[in-house]
Amino acid sequence: MRHYKVPGFDFLVWHDYLKDLFFSKEISADTVVEIQKINYGGARYCPEIDEEFIIGTDCRKECDFYNPCNGKSGRCRHLKNTYIGTGEMVTVGELLKKSKRV
Repeated sequence: MRHYKVPGFDFLVWHDYLKDLFFSKEISADTVVEIQKINYGGARYCPEIDEEFIIGTDCRKECDFYNPCNGKSGRCRHLKNTYIGTGEMVTVGELLKKSKRV
């Protein structure tokens, strides 16, 4: 699922939310957004404590929310991939024209 950086928002939005913003007139068809991609192999984000971790480090047993994927040890199931900008800029109108879900 693609994510977009919208000017004036301090969080990334996905396509369906971008559509909702457009139809509720919070953004216009001329609004330019940057396409984001998953930062595989990069930093990870923990929504439980609102913190980023560099690969190879994580919260482990110091965190009250630590919950390993395999049930014993290793990467915490709460860690999520982060996103980085692609540098590709596009207007909301162009995105909605390309989309079959409009």
